Amino acid sequence: RTSMASEAEECPLEKLPPAFAHFIKTNGIDPRVYTSTYMKLPRFVRVNPRRPITGQELQEQLGCAVDSVPWLDGFFSLPGDVKIASSSAYLKGQIYGIDASSAAAAVALAVQPGDSVLDLCCAPGAKFCMLADLACPPSPTREADTAPDSRPKGFVTGVDIAEPRLAACRTVARKYGVPNVRLFLGDGRSFSLPPHATKDERGSLIDEQPEHCDSVVADAFVGQESACGKRARAVDSESSSAEAVLCGDDGGASVEDFGEQSETKLGEGDPARAHRKGRTGKKRSKEGEHVEFYQCGVPPLRRQYAGYDRVMVDAECTHDGSIKHIAKYSTWGWETFERRFFDPERISTLRDLQRGLLANGYSQLKPGGCLVYSTCSFARAQNEDVVQWLLDSQRGAELVAIDEARDMPCVPGQLQHTLRFDPIKSLTSALFIAKVRKAE
Repeated sequence: RTSMASEAEECPLEKLPPAFAHFIKTNGIDPRVYTSTYMKLPRFVRVNPRRPITGQELQEQLGCAVDSVPWLDGFFSLPGDVKIASSSAYLKGQIYGIDASSAAAAVALAVQPGDSVLDLCCAPGAKFCMLADLACPPSPTREADTAPDSRPKGFVTGVDIAEPRLAACRTVARKYGVPNVRLFLGDGRSFSLPPHATKDERGSLIDEQPEHCDSVVADAFVGQESACGKRARAVDSESSSAEAVLCGDDGGASVEDFGEQSETKLGEGDPARAHRKGRTGKKRSKEGEHVEFYQCGVPPLRRQYAGYDRVMVDAECTHDGSIKHIAKYSTWGWETFERRFFDPERISTLRDLQRGLLANGYSQLKPGGCLVYSTCSFARAQNEDVVQWLLDSQRGAELVAIDEARDMPCVPGQLQHTLRFDPIKSLTSALFIAKVRKAE
């Protein structure tokens, strides 16, 4: 790690887009992270716990060194230029790519089996699947013991505003067979539907169907009753390609076919495209599971409900720390990168967007629940400053230590208990992580 950092060449800022170079200087970012040395960071894959594969098997398939990540269970690191898309393990849904720093944010949330989890920016889906596996873990393999798994089964609700990215998230969730999930296309700053109906220790429902919603657009798997009960009507759809669930302010919903998508570029999606009407449907996957869709509108919630146990807010940002994606733009063209992420109008509204996502995520927490706020930006204005704003505006909000990160290669942030992944030290993409608890 030290030798790699010492060999990093100086970054010629004049070769970067002007707006990006100015951003780097203004925010005091070490320009070395944008040199070829760090553009070739390792790539990371997570093993699907429902379809496990060993490191030795993966190494034989990929024909390269495969090393376990000592601070992340079920993760392997590979050389940065290795392609996994044509491997049997990838095609069979045994592995998927996710940067180790992003996975650390999911680990920091400390989801427990049985938890209700809200992921307010869930696309493109790798972290969403990881949260689902934590909330509803696969049954342990027991050859001699056929007793049913008695562990509680949690439920994960995913929300995203970008239609193509949500379609990709849906494809990923289906491919990897995660149970107990539902997806909504909507604005994370105003989404306010309660958790999927579960039972508390007394056996009573802890959330009720909101008065304003006749039904819920749900991505519910077999064996789980949808939150809308019997009032919803599902219509069969024979299509086998990816579908995105749409919720519009007009009270309509639709399911639109986008075809199979293995990757959706960052920055795509227009909030205006969410306001459409259409049809509902359900489909059966290869494993006999089905997904149901129901019509609903999503006005502000009028009825109080218990809230979610855990909330993930991986907020939209300038993506200046997403090293692997920035490396792609060096090939695709810096003009595209600058247009998507450093457009002046976008930058001017980014702070309010991040504050809105964090504030609404906090409002959806039950008392005693925890939220993780993260971005892949180096900028303090998008990280510590946003978190401090929440602490100043919410009397019951407090930062808590991230005990799960004790052995992770991260450094302290500029607020107590916050953490940062720095590519030069961690050999991952950059990530800021803060964990907030709502007072009882």
